Amino acid sequence: MRVQFIFGGTFDPPHFGHIIPLRSAASILKLPNIELMPSKIPAHKTQPIASVQQRLKMLELVQKQYPEFVVQAFELKLEHEATYTVDTLTALKQHSANTNIVFIMGSDSWINFKTWHRYSEILNLCHIIVLSRPVKRIILPTQSSATSDNIDDNQHLSLSKQLALAKSLGLRCYMSSSSEQDQVSLCHETWCQQSHGSITFVETQEMDISSSELRAFFQHGKKLASKTYNNADKQRDRISCDAIRQINSIGEFVPHAILEYINKHGLYGSNVSGTVRHTK
Repeated sequence: MRVQFIFGGTFDPPHFGHIIPLRSAASILKLPNIELMPSKIPAHKTQPIASVQQRLKMLELVQKQYPEFVVQAFELKLEHEATYTVDTLTALKQHSANTNIVFIMGSDSWINFKTWHRYSEILNLCHIIVLSRPVKRIILPTQSSATSDNIDDNQHLSLSKQLALAKSLGLRCYMSSSSEQDQVSLCHETWCQQSHGSITFVETQEMDISSSELRAFFQHGKKLASKTYNNADKQRDRISCDAIRQINSIGEFVPHAILEYINKHGLYGSNVSGTVRHTK
C-alpha cells in the first residue's frame, strides 16, 4: 500500500518554523518525502494575504531547495470555497483509493485537536504524526501514561497531556527521536498495513516563529524573538549542518529565495532589502 505524508497550512509565507521540524521528522522517521499542501480558504483562519498562485510559487521555491518536500496542490483544486481538513482528507481518499494517508501536525494543533471540525472522522481517514519538542525520555506505547509524570514541566506543550489525549481517542501510540528510533519500523508497518488508528510523536527541533509574526515584521519592521542556535543546541537537538548554515546565513527565519520573492512582489507591504535578522 502506498503511503502519503501530508503537512497542510496556509504557508503565508512558508518559513523555517515549517521547514526545520519537518526536515527533522523526515530524517528521523525515514520518510521518502513530505507533501506540502497549501489550503485554499481555511475555514478557521482569516483570508490569506498572498494569493493562491503566490503561496504555491513560494512552496515551489521551498521544494527546489529541499528535496524532502513535494508541493501538493490537491486542495486548491477542490470546488469548496472554505475548506476543512476532514473534507480535504475525504476527497483525497476518494481520489487515491490505494493510498494510506499520514497527516502531520504540530503539537499545538494536536493539543487542540478536539476543537477541529468533525475531528473524530479525521481519525478514521488517516494516521497522525505530531511534531513534538524534545523531552527527557521516550514513553513506549506499552507503558502506562502514569510513567510520563516526570517529563519536564517547562516543556511548551506537555507530552503527557498529548499522550493522554491520544489514549482517550483510542489511538496506538509510537514515539521516536534522533536517539531513539527502534519504533520507526513499526510505524512504517502500521502505515502500510492499516488505513488509520495510530499516532506517532517525533521529537523535532522547533523554531519559535509564526507566519503572522513574519507578516508583521515585513509590514511594520516589528522586532522578533527567536531561539539562537549555538553549538550546544546543534548537538542536543541534532539539527543538520545544512539547516544550521541556512539559518546563520539568512538570519534564521525564511529561506533566501522566499525573501527575494516577497520583496520582488511587495508581499505583506515588504520593503526589506536585506536578510531577516535575529533581533532582541
